Amino acid sequence: MLTKVNLPNLIQGDQGAAVSLLQRLLVIYGYEQYLNPSGVDGVFGSGTSQAVQAFQGDHFLNKDGQVGQLTWKALSYPLAIPISKSGSATESKTRDKV
Repeated sequence: MLTKVNLPNLIQGDQGAAVSLLQRLLVIYGYEQYLNPSGVDGVFGSGTSQAVQAFQGDHFLNKDGQVGQLTWKALSYPLAIPISKSGSATESKTRDKV
């Protein structure tokens, strides 16, 4: 049985395990270039805020740099694929032939 986990809302200046989780997810999704050179450090600084804003923009969320439940939800979907600038998914989809 799966248990729902409520993750805290995060803003710049926050620190701790939830921020480290956020940073790890941002790295997985390819936003590591925004983070501090030390990478995952558990500190929600300006780099983490920029990474969050970039992620939010790519996923049609309000680009406020704050991590609320909608941003956590978008981060939690495995293989969430942002839409490319041309309007199509960045990963091609194929259908099985019958």
